[in-house]
This record gives sequence, structure tokens and C-alpha cells, in this order.
Amino acid sequence: MTIERFFSNVPEEAPALAGGILAPVLALQGEQARPGFRITLFGAVKTGKTGMLNRLLGTSVVPEDALKTKSWITTVAHNAVPSAMLRMRDGSERAVPFDELQRSRREWSDREVGEVRIGVPHPVLSGGITLVDTPGLLADEAATEITYGMLERTDLSIMVLAADKILSGEERAVAAYVHDLLHGNIVFVVNRMDLINEEDRDDVLAWASAALSGLGNSLLGQPRILISGRSGAYAGRESISAWLTAFSESGPVQSVSTLSRSSVLGHRLSRAVRSLQEGRGAAVGRANEARMRHLESTMRERAVRRRAVGDARRQLDVARVEIASLRPSFISRSIHDTSESIRGNRASLPVRLQLEGAITTYADAVNDRVRDAVMGAPVNAPPFDLRTWLFRLDLNARPDPVGSIGSTFGDLLTHPLDSGKSGREAGEALGSWISKNVLGKDAEMEMEQESERLAHTALVSIEAEVDRYFSGLSTLLDEADSFYEIWVPAAPVVDAAEEDERCWAVVLQWAQGFERAARRAADESLTPLSREASEPPPSDPR
Repeated sequence: MTIERFFSNVPEEAPALAGGILAPVLALQGEQARPGFRITLFGAVKTGKTGMLNRLLGTSVVPEDALKTKSWITTVAHNAVPSAMLRMRDGSERAVPFDELQRSRREWSDREVGEVRIGVPHPVLSGGITLVDTPGLLADEAATEITYGMLERTDLSIMVLAADKILSGEERAVAAYVHDLLHGNIVFVVNRMDLINEEDRDDVLAWASAALSGLGNSLLGQPRILISGRSGAYAGRESISAWLTAFSESGPVQSVSTLSRSSVLGHRLSRAVRSLQEGRGAAVGRANEARMRHLESTMRERAVRRRAVGDARRQLDVARVEIASLRPSFISRSIHDTSESIRGNRASLPVRLQLEGAITTYADAVNDRVRDAVMGAPVNAPPFDLRTWLFRLDLNARPDPVGSIGSTFGDLLTHPLDSGKSGREAGEALGSWISKNVLGKDAEMEMEQESERLAHTALVSIEAEVDRYFSGLSTLLDEADSFYEIWVPAAPVVDAAEEDERCWAVVLQWAQGFERAARRAADESLTPLSREASEPPPSDPR
């Protein structure tokens, strides 16, 4: 995937997750497509950068003030008519008459001015080249930060060294840093050569060449050391003016630009990748901790629930024994309800055993005991319900011989008087006396005995159903025990931690691929015979 494709395919998880980490990387998208070629001059304070730039342009374009160290940058680009513009730190802009630059410079405030933009007609600049003069390094922290920020947005860096105080340890550290930052796109200019005795100049350049050995690249030189001074060219030495003119006309401008931009992007991506790796590591740790806590909680909950299943099983065994004690009350209720039915409907045939009340009471008792037994267990016991059962048990004895005899006597004796009402009432009493004392038989007792026999018959079927019901409960508990042996409850905290872990992994993978693409683009901008292996990002001497 190309660099442009990575910029266009930022993971949707990135902004909320790692927006701050990736902001420096994404801020370079515009730099990748920036038109023109930017050359940045930098160096320690008082190395003569601004004066050298003016000599390079052939006129005093950039304001100089030896008594004051500036903290803004100055950009010089091509323009047919000389112009000047101040860009303030608050983002506003203010035009300045070009011919008043030198005079008005002393009136500018470091706290207000961020950039001085100058436009002049010059052959070196006509090809889209912009020269940038930066604040001096190593003296003021704010100015140093401004310079480093500019170097991360440059295509070619020119480090200006003062011949009379060349290459301190701090300068060598800065040179190494910029070399790594721009993948060797650094050129060195030994300025103020006119301040060095002629017989000492070769020694100065030899010392600089030895101290800077290995810096630079195959496109520019390793190292490329140029000279500058008020006296003009020096015998046998290449001046900054001559080299820059040749470079702007036929040098590897595009390759240098691609190399610097890709290298800076790669360095920012490298820092981002390290931060993302830390973020992902923390996310993995949080996810692992959440999983461990959830596992521990699950094991405890499993034990509690399986223990509750075992308790329910034991309580059901007790309940099953207690249910056997319901037999007498079931028989008694069945006989009672049947006798009441017979008395209320003496002429009704056939006589049916009345079980509804007994069954309801029996089923309620079973459900009460089962509910108590499984209370606290992680199961939903179905109710024991016999309402859909149909018992058609008919009594074989006459429904009510007493009533029949009584009715007969009543009809025979009193029908003419009141249509048999008085006769039936008298007949019932007489019939009962005859049945017990004359016929020698108690019809009600016979019916109760038959009711008891049929109630026992019904109870056999009901208890068989109870056995099936308890067998089903036992199976239900077995299934619950098997389920909770491997049960894993929902874990929103774990899900959230794992989603966070996944998001970090997605963004990290994207950033790592992006870094490889940037490093590859930088490497491919060098000639095939001199491609340099990518190195880890340098330690920032700041």
C-alpha cells in the first residue's frame, strides 16, 4: 500500500483511541503533497546564517541584527516583484514595505512575529525552491524548538558552521540527529572562512570532514562540505552559491524531496508505533486481568450453582417421601366430595367419583413441596398439573336406594294432596328407616366403600404421574448440573476490554504497515547501488 493509501485508510478506531498519538503523523499528509522544494538553513547561534543567505541571494534581503537573536523563521521564495509579509503567531498577517524590512526589523516582537515571508526574483528560486532561515540553535530553548520543527518540514537541510569555532560536541550531536531525521539529506557549509588564515583553511576543512564522516548520503555526498565567506570563492573548494545553483538546475531534487519527506514520516511513525505498542500492551494487560477476574468469578458462581443443584436434589428426595403421606387425605376428600354429590343429586345417574377437589389439594401440596425443595436452585421447575386429566370412574351401586324407596312411598301416600312434595319428604324418612331396619342394609355405607375403592384406583394413576414428574425434575437437575459445569456468564467488562485490545491491535498493525511503507519509499528514492538500510530513529539531542 502506498503512503497516500495509508493516509486515506486510517482505521475508524484510531481517532478516539489514539488520536493524540497519531496526530503528528497525520499532520504530515499535507507535507507529502506540498509543492515546491524547501531548503532550510540551520546552525548554532552566531554562525552567520542570515548573512550567508543574503550573500547567496546577492543582496541584503533578509533582515540582520547582530545584537539580537531572533525567534522566528524567514522564508524566501520567488516573486516577480519584491514583497514582504509578516505572519503573526495568532495567525494574522501584515504586509511590510519591502524596502523597510531592515529598518522595521528592530521594532518586531518575538512574542508576536512567527514568520517573515519574503518574495524576490532570483534564478535559484525560480524553480520552486524556497530558502528558510531559522533561529539559532543551542542557546534558547524556544528558538531551538522552532528550528527542529522546521527541519521536520524541509526537503534539504544546510547546516551552517562557523569556521572560527567549528563543530562543538553539541553541533556534532545535532548534525547526527538531522542526518538520521532526513535520511542523510544534509549539506554542511563552513562559513566565515575569511576569518581563518589561508594556511589554516585546509586543516579546518579536514577537521570538519573527519568529524562529519559518514553523514550525508549518495545523492548529496558523505559528507558534502561547502564553503562560504565574504571573500568569495576559495581555491579548490566548492562554494555554497555554485553548488546550490547547479543543484537547482540539474540535481536530484525530486529524489531528495521524496527521501526527506518519507524519512520524517517514518520517524514520526516509529515514535507512534512505540506508543501504540505501549498502549496495546496496556490494553492486553487490562483484558487479561478482566478475563482472569471473570474466570475466578465464574468458577465461584459455578460452584455456588452446582451446590444449589445438589441441595435441591436432596430436598426433592425428602419431598418425595413426604408426598406419600398425602394418600389418606386424598382418599378422605374423594369420599367426602362423592357423598356430598350423591346427597345433592340423588336421582342423577350414573354416579361419578368426585376427584376435582382432592386432585387440586393434592397437586397444590406437591407443588408447595417442590417449590420449597428447589428454592435457590438455578432451575425453573414446571408445575405439577392434573387439570387436564379426565377420570370417568362410575360407582356400580344404586345411587340412592333410600331416596328411591322414600319417593315411592311419598308418591303413593300424598300425591293427591300436593303433587307428591309432602309424600317425598315423608317417604325419605320412612325409606331410610325401612332400608336400615326393614331391609337390614345401610346404602350410604355401601356407596362410601365403593368410593374408597375407586379413589385408590385413581390414586395409583396419580402417583404414577408423580413418579414421572419427579423423574423429569431429576433430569432437569442433571441438565442444570451439566450446564453449570461449563457455564460461562456474559461479561460486559471483558467484552469491552477485549474490544479495546482489538482496536489497539488494528491501529498498531496499520501504523506498522505505514512505517514500513514510509521507510521503503525513502529507501527507494536512493539509487539502487547506494540504498542505505533503515535505522532506528535517533535520540533527540534536545
